[in-house]
Amino acid sequence: MKLLERVLLCLPLLSLLVAPLLWSAPEARGAGAVTQRVDLTSASDRAAWVGRIRSAQQAVDEARVRQDQAAIDYSRARAKRKARGEAKREVIQERQQSSGELEDAERHLDETLGAARSAGVPPGWIREGLGGSDPANRN
Repeated sequence: MKLLERVLLCLPLLSLLVAPLLWSAPEARGAGAVTQRVDLTSASDRAAWVGRIRSAQQAVDEARVRQDQAAIDYSRARAKRKARGEAKREVIQERQQSSGELEDAERHLDETLGAARSAGVPPGWIREGLGGSDPANRN
């Protein structure tokens, strides 16, 4: 239960970090020339962009959960002082690996959002893609 609470506490912070990026002008972020514009009337374009964004956001959420679990495992191992030798290396390696996976997932999400903005994807589509990734709603 604690892990779910931690994940739910992180979501509002994430929205505070991402929101300014969504509404800032592409010129202010140093975006290059737009090469392909999105068709605002196309349902398939909307579904494709929302799906890409949702997939990237879900990858970030899942990586964050794995990182949180690895941090919990590391803390428990340190508190119990039972992890020694290979077991200790595995716990440390899992913690480092999960941090790297989270960084990669966040980088991919940023790139996907940048590509969406460059392509002229409306902010509503972006919000829809980001909003559909609440881990509390998953089965």
